[in-house]
Amino acid sequence: MQVDSMPTLLVNDVFNITGHGIVLVGQVQEGVLLVGMRAAVLGYVVQIQKMEANHQELPQARQGDRLGIGVSKVDGPEEPAQKMFGLFSKSKYAESMKGLKGKVVEFG
Repeated sequence: MQVDSMPTLLVNDVFNITGHGIVLVGQVQEGVLLVGMRAAVLGYVVQIQKMEANHQELPQARQGDRLGIGVSKVDGPEEPAQKMFGLFSKSKYAESMKGLKGKVVEFG
């Protein structure tokens, strides 16, 4: 593993969990992931809010680790009607995140 490589996650699945938001499930391909890191994906910028593996919260994840990552949108197209009521479950953001399945996401 290169120390200076950008952390990447191969996304195996994407879930929209009520009360938790968008959860990316996958395996770290390179680097080290930390809570607070951001990624630009599908026209949005998302930030890691929480990471878990085997029901244990993780402060970091390394190459080869399989985990779930809770992300939140920090920038992207506005969705006023949904944002006003906090209903991201039916938003374009939630639907578009499903497009990450099978893709590699680079965090920084």
